Amino acid sequence: MKFAAIFACGCAALMSTAAFAGADDALITFSTKGPDKYADGTVVKDGENYALVWVKTGAEFGGFTAQGKLVDEENNFLLGVFPRAKDGRCADTFVQINRSFADAYGAAGDFSLYLLDTRSADKTAVADAKDLSSGVQSYGAVATLEVTGAQIKTTTAESAGEAATASALPSGILPPVIKGAEVKDGMFVVTVEQTVPYIRYNLSGGETPEAADKAGIAEAPKAGDATKTIELKYPIKDGESTKFFKVTRDPISK
Repeated sequence: MKFAAIFACGCAALMSTAAFAGADDALITFSTKGPDKYADGTVVKDGENYALVWVKTGAEFGGFTAQGKLVDEENNFLLGVFPRAKDGRCADTFVQINRSFADAYGAAGDFSLYLLDTRSADKTAVADAKDLSSGVQSYGAVATLEVTGAQIKTTTAESAGEAATASALPSGILPPVIKGAEVKDGMFVVTVEQTVPYIRYNLSGGETPEAADKAGIAEAPKAGDATKTIELKYPIKDGESTKFFKVTRDPISK
């Protein structure tokens, strides 16, 4: 499903922004009361992104891929991504939606707001709203919005949002390959290749080759790199019983 440009977004005071809206356009404002959180329980970072999505009646929201695309582009449509997190909540945001789109698709489905987790591997930065290809790790529904007619609809989510659903891995993604492992300076260092930049990688460990007993045990997760190897480090502890390690996707919660 493809559409022409259908909306405009403003972050200034509503009255001054609305003056530029088309007379027949649908006007909505949305925000959350917060504190909105990631799946690991930390409060959403300033500048984090919220996504406005349309879902066709009778269909379910298919979710996001790790590259920031919709899983089901036939029955879901991404209207826009807004870097509106501030002080643990989605700040007041104004959106102007083309009237014909609002009428046609408002009658044929629902519009919802989703919180995204686009943090970098070291969790110090978030993705640019214009390009989510650096990675969407997880997402969560925040609110359903009413989008019909040429009048202002205001939605403030009463409950806090949580990005608690892991994004889907794109089809055809290759598994990481371990190229080497060594003990160095009190660390078990695993060298990995065939990784991708939109995934955060980690280690799991255990007593069996499945290495599923303990997840997310690396000293720190690492973003993948398609051009070179990455290293994942596990601090060796006295009396350590972990015998097997496996490279996995960094878990979204601890």
